[in-house]
Amino acid sequence: MYKHDVIDNRNKAYGLDYSHPDKRPFYDQDKILQLAADSNAATDKAAFIKILDAWKARQGTDKPVIYFINVSGGGNRSATFTINVLQHLDSITHGNLMKQTFLINGSSGGMLGAAYYRELYLRRQEGKIKQINTQEYVNNISKDLLNPLFSSFIARDITAPTQKIRINNNEFVKDRGYAFEDKLNQNTGGILNKQLKDYVQAEKEGRIPLMFLNSIITRDARKLLISTQPVRFMMKPGIDSNLLKEPDADILDYVSFFKDLDPYNLRMLTALRMNATFPYVLPTVWLPTIPVIDVVDAGLRDNFGIENTLRFIEVFKDWLQQNTSKVVILQIRDRKFGDWEPPDEEVTVLSWLTRPLSLVQNNLFRLQDYYQVNQLSTTQTSSGNNIYRIIFQYVPAKKDGSASLSFHLTNSEKLDIATAIKDSGNQQGFRQILEWSKK
Repeated sequence: MYKHDVIDNRNKAYGLDYSHPDKRPFYDQDKILQLAADSNAATDKAAFIKILDAWKARQGTDKPVIYFINVSGGGNRSATFTINVLQHLDSITHGNLMKQTFLINGSSGGMLGAAYYRELYLRRQEGKIKQINTQEYVNNISKDLLNPLFSSFIARDITAPTQKIRINNNEFVKDRGYAFEDKLNQNTGGILNKQLKDYVQAEKEGRIPLMFLNSIITRDARKLLISTQPVRFMMKPGIDSNLLKEPDADILDYVSFFKDLDPYNLRMLTALRMNATFPYVLPTVWLPTIPVIDVVDAGLRDNFGIENTLRFIEVFKDWLQQNTSKVVILQIRDRKFGDWEPPDEEVTVLSWLTRPLSLVQNNLFRLQDYYQVNQLSTTQTSSGNNIYRIIFQYVPAKKDGSASLSFHLTNSEKLDIATAIKDSGNQQGFRQILEWSKK
């Protein structure tokens, strides 16, 4: 009955069209490579040049500084730290941070905070609110998401997952994924209850930064890149085919691949949840493809958001060199970069048995850091050494007192996150941004 869709309680992407099986795209290598063809990539690149030109026209200078914001995963602690840092940056740049930012990219909790802040910025432009740097918004994003999530898991997912919601003529099961979105929507005052199509024009006109929301396809570890604009130029790394064989596509452009299934009707809340789908905590999201694929948290491949940013910079390096004075990557992390931990010298039978399994888990984010530093160095050299990275990181007041990595924070943890912006390393980063903003 599951096989033939008589019973189907799998979690789905709210807003995407599941009602037309005949329109579902085939998920195979040939289809993906056709989508990533040079002609398609060139079309989307030309469209993005126009967006870059629109962004530059709003800067008021021939050679502006362009910012790329990268945020890390880390549940509510990352969302809360992200909002704290963005508010402080906006304050010292006299409200110009979002104006000078072209792209926001990252993972999980950090993207919850960044998306909320971007929406606040848009509402300030529209005259709906006056201030975006108040404590109220920090309090909103730090509110609990964990209790309703697990309440739904017990009450609906396990015992009776029969309640449904209807969106655009499609029925979806109300499970813990829906409970997560509903609570996030309540916590943020309902302002993120939008669809992708609601952001298309504002991004095209350069009024707000673009946003890349990523998920990992469990079948083959490709990224599913969700953006309001087609980004087929992001699907493959740029390699000289005369020197090396053409690479496989490691990213799938969401709006192009699902073009016949109303991709722009996807809820923003759902796109954010897909980006933050930590296994078991939230249900994997299955997509209407042949064969079926599902997606999980972006952090499994790039927890810090820099991989996409560097590929974007590489694609548009000529435009950036001609039209900007500096390319600045602002990386907002919920954990220290390059932190040293002494090796665990304790040897037990249990540690001997579990070490092979825990090796990757314990070092996943370090492996990403090692790779991305090397990637950053290569991109910086190829782009004329005009790229700068400033890191803002959550450093707990007590080394063993870090805020928990979950969707729930205590009051003392919220206070600890707030005071982390006073860390000496973070203050140095703020001073650098302040210096550049005066020129």
